[in-house]
Amino acid sequence: NKISNRNATAYGLIDRDFRTVEELNCLRNENIYSLEVAEVENLFLIECFIRALIAYKNESCDIEKKKIKIIKKLDQDKEQQVSNYVSSRINYHFKESHVRKGNTKEEISKYFDSFKDEINIEQWYSERLDKINKIIDNEDYEKAIMIYNNKGLHGIVEDVLGYKSNEYRKKALSFLQDIDEAKNILRNKFPTEINMIKEK
Repeated sequence: NKISNRNATAYGLIDRDFRTVEELNCLRNENIYSLEVAEVENLFLIECFIRALIAYKNESCDIEKKKIKIIKKLDQDKEQQVSNYVSSRINYHFKESHVRKGNTKEEISKYFDSFKDEINIEQWYSERLDKINKIIDNEDYEKAIMIYNNKGLHGIVEDVLGYKSNEYRKKALSFLQDIDEAKNILRNKFPTEINMIKEK
């Protein structure tokens, strides 16, 4: 979009991953928008999508059992999830911040110490852990798939449905390709700005 004399506008659609609200807002200013889930694979974990798929396939699934299993898995993985979030936030801080130019060794040390002081690992870790614990305590499945980065979660759905490995992904893709209802369910999870582009 920064290219002069361009005749089109580019838009980006990315995973939410471990990005902060601040990061996401900065990206929005560049026409880059995030999904409402941690990663694109989690779109197939949306409850109404699974319900529509099993109805289309004329199959049965204990949706609540699947949701509880994913919440329990998040509880098991929360140390890793919190640590990955903090690591990502530190990387973002280094990328977006700059140490002021020092004209003496003392100034360099002073500015670098000030730069380091802005990284609050304890606070960031505690805040993220509290957020995840609240999601787990409330069994908030929708928020769980919004912040949970784990490409193996489809395996839990397969276990509940009695599918073979990778079978759920294949059936979900086929459902998405063939049925408008599936497209509409996922479209509703896209950023408003992206849907408006399609409407234009």
